[in-house]
Amino acid sequence: MMKLNRTLIAVIVAISAFITACKKGDDSTGIRQTTTVNLVNATVDTVNVYVNGSRVNTTNFLYPLGSSGPINTLVGLQNYQARKAGRPDVLFNVPLALDSGKRYSFYIAGNSAEQAFAFVDTLSSAAKDTLLVRVAHTSPSVGNVDVTVGDTLAFTNISFKSISPYFATGSGSRRHIRIYKAGIAHSAASLISDDIWLLTPRRAYTIFLRSNLTTSPTTNATGLTLNDN
Repeated sequence: MMKLNRTLIAVIVAISAFITACKKGDDSTGIRQTTTVNLVNATVDTVNVYVNGSRVNTTNFLYPLGSSGPINTLVGLQNYQARKAGRPDVLFNVPLALDSGKRYSFYIAGNSAEQAFAFVDTLSSAAKDTLLVRVAHTSPSVGNVDVTVGDTLAFTNISFKSISPYFATGSGSRRHIRIYKAGIAHSAASLISDDIWLLTPRRAYTIFLRSNLTTSPTTNATGLTLNDN
């Protein structure tokens, strides 16, 4: 019986050692794939974003009409959550499934999950003596919009939670960006926003709208992010 017990113990020890060695040799254990996301705050509040309960914009707050720049985040289906800075209350939870090898922008356009959305970013480079501009519609209450860049009608009938293609415009840093109600003549009566941006040639930009816009004309109503290669 003593000999049998010793044999059994030896077998158990050998099995345990084998399992431990297998775990050490498994390179996939603990590896978590990531991708990048740019957090964009179109609201008038300062907010923080959490993924599965952990804050991801750890180096700064997301100020009104501000963005984080590229941040590493987990791929696959994750729970994204927004809170006002300094407040424990959760504004919304939204599940997002992100793929590896892509770059995303996550837009916060209000205090509900229906007013948050993500897009795969199309990074681009402008040709010499030009710059690229596109528009993300992040204002839920103004309806579809038209956008002029300088005196040129660049985009028409853009709906909420959509992003236009890029518009190439000539060199020169000063750009007048006007937002109009879509479907009617462009005039002071249909003007929603009138902003001037100083932009750098050979760069690609996304203009986004302040979330609380109304149909009354205003300024300081748009934000800006870079989308260079």
